[in-house]
Order: sequence, then C-alpha cells, then structure tokens
Amino acid sequence: MPAELELTEVTIAEVERQVVDLEVEVAVATVRARVRSVFRALSREANLPGFRKGKAPKELLRRMIGAERLRQEVTDELVAAAYERALSEQSLQPLERASIEILHYDEEAPLRFKARVTLRPVVTLPDYLGVAIEQEQATVTEAEFAEQVERIRQSHAVLQEVDRIAQSGDVVTANLTVLVEDETEPRVRELGPLELGAGHMVPAIDEHLIGLKLDNEKAFTMSYPDDYGDETLRSKRAEFKVVITSVKEKELPELDDELAQTVSAEFKTLDDLRTRIRTRLQEGKTAEARSAARKQVEQTVIAGAKLELSESWVERRVTERFAGLIQQLTQQQSTLDEFLVAQATEAETLKLRFREEVMRDSIRELVLQEIAQKESLAVEPVELERELLGFARATGQEPRELAERLVRTGALRAFEVAVFERKVGDWLLERAQVNYIEKVEAA
Repeated sequence: MPAELELTEVTIAEVERQVVDLEVEVAVATVRARVRSVFRALSREANLPGFRKGKAPKELLRRMIGAERLRQEVTDELVAAAYERALSEQSLQPLERASIEILHYDEEAPLRFKARVTLRPVVTLPDYLGVAIEQEQATVTEAEFAEQVERIRQSHAVLQEVDRIAQSGDVVTANLTVLVEDETEPRVRELGPLELGAGHMVPAIDEHLIGLKLDNEKAFTMSYPDDYGDETLRSKRAEFKVVITSVKEKELPELDDELAQTVSAEFKTLDDLRTRIRTRLQEGKTAEARSAARKQVEQTVIAGAKLELSESWVERRVTERFAGLIQQLTQQQSTLDEFLVAQATEAETLKLRFREEVMRDSIRELVLQEIAQKESLAVEPVELERELLGFARATGQEPRELAERLVRTGALRAFEVAVFERKVGDWLLERAQVNYIEKVEAA
C-alpha cells in the first residue's frame, strides 16, 4: 500500500440486500505521487538510446508506454490499496472480489472509482458446543465379516472347464450377434470371460445364458436401458443371438492356512488372515461412523444458524455452475440437450437443483468459517501437507505429481477448503455429546 495514500471521500449506497456500491475518492496528492513512482520505475527499466538508465525524460517515457498502459500502471495498485483502506475504514467484509469501475482519472485530479461489493452475511450461530446426537456403534457384523472372507475365496478361485449346461456362478465366453431396430446389419462381438448371475451385463444378457449348453444357440429380444452408455442404443429394442463357446466352473479354495499364505506371505495361518480382515473392516467402520457423526453435528449446527445470502450472488453462482457444465459437455463432444435427455430433466429444473446446491454449500461454508473465526481455527501448512500425502497414498499417486495437478487444474483451493471444513467438523465432534447405540444384526 502506498505510504502517501489519502482518501478524501468514501460513500456507501445500498444496491440490494448485502450488496453495496462503495464510491471512493483518492486525493490528488496521492495520484501525483503514484504517477511519479511509475515514471521512476519505467526510467530504471527503460533502455533508450542516448540516455542512461533512470535519466530518460518523462515525456519520452510517456510516448513509449502509451496513455492506456500508463493509466493502468497508475490505477491498478492505487485502486487496490484504496479499496482495501475503504473496506477497513467502513468495517466492510466482502464475500467475493468486487467489480471495479473507474469513474474519473487524471494525473492532476483526484481519482474516483466505484466498487460493487457483495458483503459477507451476518451469521448468527446457535450454541455449537455439546451438540447431542445419536450414532450407531462402529461394529463389524458377522455377516459382513463372512462376506469379506468369501470375497477372498472367490478372488482365489481356480477355473475348471466343464461340459454341462451353464449355471449361475459359472464363467463363460460366448459369441453374440445383435440386430438393433432400424438397423440392417447385425453387430457381432465376443463376450467374456463373464460370470453368470453377477449382474455385470447391461442389458442383462447373462440371464439368458443360464441353462444354455455349450455350442447351443439361443435367440431373445431385449431393450437397452434409457441411460445406456452408447447413446445411439438408448431405449432401442434389439434381437440377440448367443452361442456359448466355453463354460468354466469356479473351484473355491479351502479356508485354511494354505489360502492365507497364498493371499500374502505375511500370513502364516488362517487366524492371521481372519484377524487382518476383521481389523481392516473395523477401521473402515470406525472411519465411516466418525464421518457420519461429524456430518450429523455439522447439520445440527447449520440448521440452527441464521443468515441470508444475496440473491444476485446466488444467481451468479448458479450461472457459473451452468456454464461450467456446458463447457464440460463441450469438451466431451456432447451438448446440453443430449445431457438433459439422458438425465430426463429440463434446463430450468437443473438450474433449480444447482440453486439448492449453491445455497446448501454456501451456508455450510459460511457457518463453519464463522465458527473457525470465533475459535481461531486454521489449517497449518504442515497439516495440509500431511493430508496431501495421505490422499496421495490412498489413491496410489506420487505426492509431487498430485500437488502439481491440483495447482494446474485449479483444484488446490477446493482441496484446501475440504481439509479446513473437515478440521472444523472434527473440532465440533470432539465437543459433542454422542450417544452410541448398538447396531442390531439382522437374523
């Protein structure tokens, strides 16, 4: 901020709720001082024939730089500094970057500009300490444990070719011919390996393979779902012909020490494997329970808070989200109309959904920020680095490459906000009254 900064007039005019026009006048002496500073900097940098650096005449520098750039060099720093001073003097807290309009500029006159400022809403917080909630205990059920053990058995199954009709659970390969309505040429492809009854096929072609013998053909008619990945096939009926070319039966390993050692050399016995499975499941359950409890506490506090958002600010955020969606669709070589058809919705309905999301996300962010300010909570650089390393490990990425991509894609700010909000949520949870209730396992 320039040392000579002097404001001669600051006025505030309300535009709408939480939006004001801030008109600021900067003293002519400050303008002159800034002009001199700009010329000194230009003179030191300019390399003009016949003149030593710092000795070039002002008028020659003026012609070299041009009127528009000179105006920009003078006003950019001056307006930024004056705007911050005016906010401080008037005790205004902006919600976002203001739009600035230069009303009058002359090197020998006061500088006048207008800033349209969206103000941070006043947040009235409820009593956020000791919030009472109920939360299921983080307990691993026997059914969940048994399911995970069975997944490990399935993943280590050996496939044995069999000569019989295909059954649910078998792994098959097949030749498929599809004649789609309105098409004259059939589409031919190979299927598999495909586990029958696993629900991996869309449409559910595998259901028609159960009970079919090797090399036998079966014909049937089905419709593609409305949300099918290939847009050209959505909702269309087609005639299918399928011939199974191989049937393999899963041979599951015994639950014994040998299986445990096959899973990993660190396991010597089946009990070692069982212990690890239960520990991992319990860790996951504990994390899920903590996340759910944190969300409950946050929702309780947010529901009790009072604040009002500027209508124009909400509309701008909705417009930005809508424009972002269109840009994303364009990059994917798709259109908004195609997206709306796929989602079975209309543009106005989508905007209403975006509006609800903007309101929900903004209120949450403002309430948590207000609590953080009152309790002096902030994310330290070492905390952010630790979270970044943890995220990199969890997603199998190199920390440096992850950080560079977050910066390159503009996602670092969102990552920082997520870390901050989780920290505030954890702080609230640690001070909440949580009544843990026992989860009843279904018979």
